[in-house]
Amino acid sequence: MHSQLSEEAYSAGWMSGLEYALSNAVLTGPFQYGRLSIDEIHITRLEELANAYSGWIVFEDRDFERWVPMGHWVKKTRTTARVWCTFFRSCRLARQ
Repeated sequence: MHSQLSEEAYSAGWMSGLEYALSNAVLTGPFQYGRLSIDEIHITRLEELANAYSGWIVFEDRDFERWVPMGHWVKKTRTTARVWCTFFRSCRLARQ
């Protein structure tokens, strides 16, 4: 689903920072992501997938798209989400 949303928003298979922008949408609500309005339907589906698999999909150069456990993802986002969300001006940061 992540790469599909990236394609719709930016015609890119995986826009840099996509995993952070989508994670932030789950935490803070809808926002404009490129040409795509991330809405409650998108957010609900992202939540369902995260809960069903107890993790999140990320992009890493060595592995491309891969699943990471939710605990690992939460720790990682505490340090890096702020950087990516400042890039997407309409991305509101979740309170941490």
